[in-house]
Amino acid sequence: MAIEVLNEFDKAFRDELLAELVELNREAFAIVKEELKNDSKWVGIKVLVEKTGRSRKELERLRDQGVFRCHRTGKSINSKYLYDLADVQRVLRKGV
Repeated sequence: MAIEVLNEFDKAFRDELLAELVELNREAFAIVKEELKNDSKWVGIKVLVEKTGRSRKELERLRDQGVFRCHRTGKSINSKYLYDLADVQRVLRKGV
């Protein structure tokens, strides 16, 4: 249906319109790609062990070495660590 409407216009206008549509799609794709790249899923150690199949001790050793991103939920000694799941999986894929 949209093609039929476009056929009513001259070729130069149609080509310009389609080129603009392609450019808008590229920009939208770049924006979504950037948003997905910055999206982090923070998980606890139990979920991390389940998702990676690695032992808790190995993951804690790598955490202490600063190999992947993590942060504490608070400042007390009893606060828990949260891990960036995508970053941990990326590091493990590289082979640590």
